[in-house]
Amino acid sequence: MPPSEPLLAWHEQVEHTLLLWRSGRRLARRYLRSPQGHVYIRAVADALTGLQRYTTMEALVTAYGRTVRNSRRLPFQEGISQGMIEDVSYWLRLQQLVGRERQIRRAG
Repeated sequence: MPPSEPLLAWHEQVEHTLLLWRSGRRLARRYLRSPQGHVYIRAVADALTGLQRYTTMEALVTAYGRTVRNSRRLPFQEGISQGMIEDVSYWLRLQQLVGRERQIRRAG
């Protein structure tokens, strides 16, 4: 947790962020069935590759918060929803981290 933020504010940020990511994932289901579905799949895969550098939920949520605060969204391409691509990519990266934690706990 960033030391400059009170604990409650941090929890609210995490909760809000997870809601955005889940909403993006739900929206993505519709887009993936569209004629441009392959474009979305490729864009999410590319964004997810870039998120591999974040190895904790804290780092992932903090990075997302910075992206949103600084309005640095992914570059627009082929008329696709960049916000949705970001939300889905971050959600999938979180799922990877959760899965890794589960594997570590089972092995230990």
